[in-house]
Amino acid sequence: MKPVAPDATLNIRRLGAMGLAALAALAIAGCASSPKSSFYTLSGDAPPAPIGAPRYSVAVMVASIPDSIDRPQVVMRTGNGRVEIREEQRWAGSLKDDIAQTFADDLARALPDASVYTQSRAGAGADPTYRLAIGVQRFDSVVGQRVDVDLQWTLTEKGQARLQCRQAATVKAAAMADEVEALVAAHRQAIEQIADRAAAAIVDVRTAPAGTTGLCAS
Repeated sequence: MKPVAPDATLNIRRLGAMGLAALAALAIAGCASSPKSSFYTLSGDAPPAPIGAPRYSVAVMVASIPDSIDRPQVVMRTGNGRVEIREEQRWAGSLKDDIAQTFADDLARALPDASVYTQSRAGAGADPTYRLAIGVQRFDSVVGQRVDVDLQWTLTEKGQARLQCRQAATVKAAAMADEVEALVAAHRQAIEQIADRAAAAIVDVRTAPAGTTGLCAS
């Protein structure tokens, strides 16, 4: 067998080193060009504590949410019945829990004499005056336009239904560089609008005769 010349061996080593360097450069470039994920939440600042000792309590929970949006990614409607699932734009936590917490916070601001919290944060021995269960019917984000939120909720007192309501809100998205952030802010406003109406309905329930069940306007 003919021995390999020293120059040929050196060239082979150089080519091998150059190949490894090229692969490393490609790997670095791939990492550098990978899109950065952004995370969003509906929850804002915590509401103030009740004024004085709370006169009653409300536990909030989201009982159901459409499968199409019950996922980590933000889902956008683009028109003509099409949706986009944004892999790089995600909810910071469970959307179901986020809606419940945001609704509870808004309700607490509107009911300063009540203790309002989410069912998931209630202790094992918690016995609230009222339980408010939400069924999310719509939670649509229309790219560059608006959000549509439709919530059906039931208020029970000691296991007896006192109110059954379905309320909706549409909020136009503000012009922002981050279109997802604009839609998240609009969702926050829509939930606040519905929570304010729910608070007014709860105040009415507290003055209604015990044992009555009512329906509230949308």
